[in-house]
Amino acid sequence: MKLHSAALGILLISGVLVQLNLRGHPCFPRLEIVTRLQEKFDESLRGLGYNFRENLVELWVRDAEGDYGPSWTILVTLPDGNSCVVQTGTTWSVIPHVFSKKRTSR
Repeated sequence: MKLHSAALGILLISGVLVQLNLRGHPCFPRLEIVTRLQEKFDESLRGLGYNFRENLVELWVRDAEGDYGPSWTILVTLPDGNSCVVQTGTTWSVIPHVFSKKRTSR
């Protein structure tokens, strides 16, 4: 799966968030949270990766189409199978991936 630069940036930021204590974040079995994201919020999985603690970090997004505006959720799944919602938001937009030129040494 190819991640857009915005999705990759959020996943990198979420890696920092996961270093923080997850106490206080809503955590439930992954299937319960994923079902809710899909059925109630119409979000779909757009990107994922593992952080250094072997937690699965996922980006779920709802596009701006329909009656509701765009939204996004960062979900972290722990090795025990429970998932925690670490951040949610609105006003989601996709930024096209821009390749940077590598500098070559002379």
